[in-house]
Amino acid sequence: MCDPVECIKDLIGNPLFKEHMVYAPSQAYQDEAGSQRLIDDMWMADWWWDKQKELPEGATIAPIILASDKTMLSQFRGDKSAWPVYLSIGNIAKEKQRQTSACVTVLIGYLPATKLDCFTSNACSLTRYQLFHRCVSLLLEPLIAAGKDGVDMVCADSLVRQVYPILAAYVADFPEQCLVACCKENHCPKCLVAANERGNALNSLMQDAEFTKEILERWRSGQHPVEFDEY
Repeated sequence: MCDPVECIKDLIGNPLFKEHMVYAPSQAYQDEAGSQRLIDDMWMADWWWDKQKELPEGATIAPIILASDKTMLSQFRGDKSAWPVYLSIGNIAKEKQRQTSACVTVLIGYLPATKLDCFTSNACSLTRYQLFHRCVSLLLEPLIAAGKDGVDMVCADSLVRQVYPILAAYVADFPEQCLVACCKENHCPKCLVAANERGNALNSLMQDAEFTKEILERWRSGQHPVEFDEY
């Protein structure tokens, strides 16, 4: 397991990325009148602008991009599998991100890929969720203080900046998206659309992370909220 803060220091300070590194949000437009906004990199989105306003003058954001995918290593000797977690930052231009030889993505650790055979079928699913979130929380724990207080980092242009690493995106397949969002795999991890209405052109309410946490806390305290089975 690697310290994600140290990995971010290595990425944001890599001189090979100097010409592809951005430290502040910007806006671009497709026409001279400025009526058609162009968003094709993370620093052009409103999210970065909104977060930048909350930072001290001169500070910058390191938008963290996480990715994980449970991977089969062998089908010949015991179905061996691994669950790597990768990290990158949104300060690096997408053209560089797409170059597989650029080493823009860093392996920061592995999640347990156990089958949990020691649990009953009813408890196995819930235990898998708990194990996943516990391991991810341990893996990313150093980012909590760094995201709140900022960390001085030497950047690719040799300047020292106060950097606030903030989780911005998690790239995963659909089952892992549901695992991250704590919802059943026949539900949408982003909104509250009914399972039989997925794919329809509907306006649905978005998932509320705080409400999901409240349901889980009530269940853990011995209550049996109806929403626990519905979600």
